[in-house]
Amino acid sequence: MIGNSNDGNLARICFSKPAKFARIVGAPVKLVKILATLLNAINTTRPLNPTKFHAKANEFLTIFHKSNISWNTLNPSLHSLLVHGGDMIRYFRGSIGLFSEEGPEANNKIIRHVKKTLS
Repeated sequence: MIGNSNDGNLARICFSKPAKFARIVGAPVKLVKILATLLNAINTTRPLNPTKFHAKANEFLTIFHKSNISWNTLNPSLHSLLVHGGDMIRYFRGSIGLFSEEGPEANNKIIRHVKKTLS
């Protein structure tokens, strides 16, 4: 692979095989599984329970800080998800997935096709 490979498709592939992914990055499998659960939760359009989300995020943080990769710092996006995710769900009163850019981005291809056809 050449170039930047930080996208949703790669993440889905990696998290579909948590044991293999955990071995590659040197993280506990439980940590990878919890993160996969949290990422799936925020990408859903179903209502989420902010208290359960917060508990799962805290479980991740506890395991992370006791793990062999605790020397690593959490990037700002992951920090926001883990520390503030429950509050965001509570505040917005809806699933975070509803506020995703994926839907509007997917329409760009359709809009370009329509413009090209009508031109």
